[in-house]
Amino acid sequence: MTEFHQNGSESLLDAFLDGTMSEADRAAWPVRLREDLELRAQVTRQEAIDAAVRGLYAPGDERRARCMARLRSATTGDAAERQVSDRGLTLVPAEKPIAKQNRRSSVLALAAAVGLCVVAGWQVKEFFTPPARPNAYPIQKWRSMDRIYADETAGGFKPAWVCTNEVEFAKATRRELGQAVVLAQIPGVSALGWSYANTLSPNTLYLLAQAQDIKALVFMVPADNMREPVVEPESGLRLHQRTLGNVKLFEVSPQPEPFLVQHFYEPAS
Repeated sequence: MTEFHQNGSESLLDAFLDGTMSEADRAAWPVRLREDLELRAQVTRQEAIDAAVRGLYAPGDERRARCMARLRSATTGDAAERQVSDRGLTLVPAEKPIAKQNRRSSVLALAAAVGLCVVAGWQVKEFFTPPARPNAYPIQKWRSMDRIYADETAGGFKPAWVCTNEVEFAKATRRELGQAVVLAQIPGVSALGWSYANTLSPNTLYLLAQAQDIKALVFMVPADNMREPVVEPESGLRLHQRTLGNVKLFEVSPQPEPFLVQHFYEPAS
């Protein structure tokens, strides 16, 4: 096995992070990771910190930029410069070795800053997003649209989650479909809420709606990521569809004419 120039996992990780690892050590780095559990744990922790930073906000987000600035302030030292970009944390080799105590302080500062950003990001998310669907929605067995309609009717036509106004409706569809889609207010029609099924896609979003004794489902999916819709003729249900931007809408009900899909629109951004 190649002998490493640094002694111990900690100094080897320092060299890796600083970009000062020799060619021989770099070549043997994968082997060392497999054999050194402590080193692998340290690398995993560092990758988790980087992933947390990258996952806080979308690239270009102003809130992310402020968070990154806080990280930069917390982790900049005299011996080495840490650059933070939308791709994550980049470490620029220092002219002088960083003392281990200073590195530990920097790591603690980085973790504290990440924690602050996570808390701030969570508060912003809670404020701006509608009532959430389950965090981990299980993939169901595939069902045709008429089968889903029959199951919903038999189960009392109860949604998994709801939106209470048009703003929440728009945010929910933007989150799930990549495009905001809103149902206009229609006299006598109630939008009951949302559920998911494996039909047009593994987790197809659909709206449950009712007009007096008529029940309807409106399935929504990005037009570039969908399967063929299936409604069996013997079910007695009708399928009406519409394309709105990059979203395909499919209304399923016993009605021979659609009464919902034509009332969806894209709200002004």
